[in-house]
Amino acid sequence: MVVVGANTSVMCVAGPCQYDSECVENGYCYLNSYCRCKQGYVITGSYRNNTLACLKEAEAMGDVCSLDIQCSRPFGAHALCQTGSTCGCREDAHFREDLCYPSVRIGGQCTVRNDCRVGLSTIDAACVRGTCMCQPGFRGGSQGSDCVPVVCKWE
Repeated sequence: MVVVGANTSVMCVAGPCQYDSECVENGYCYLNSYCRCKQGYVITGSYRNNTLACLKEAEAMGDVCSLDIQCSRPFGAHALCQTGSTCGCREDAHFREDLCYPSVRIGGQCTVRNDCRVGLSTIDAACVRGTCMCQPGFRGGSQGSDCVPVVCKWE
């Protein structure tokens, strides 16, 4: 029997292992007890189907991959292995500060500042009480995808 957690790189095989050679490639015998993937590798596959493997985690966006877990472990739940077999962010997400975040428009619900996406603008938005808002002196553009300067008209 194998126990594999979605957020762990540990594979536990019923019955103790004594030697690294009893584990899959890029795995090792931990405390003469069970097999684990080496650091920088993620477990995938099925014990029943004899398809267990330790695959290399991506180190940088754009690295080669074959499964989503190779990208989502280092870059978050909004990362995936794209059609071209390279790591990237999902269509509805963006890359910022080493993670993929959901792209939330101005006025949308957010969890952290990096969720707020303001198009190609260099103006950062903020997540204030769960809502993406433009910084002071700016307001949301007509489509909620950008922050534009507030223009004061004096008559």
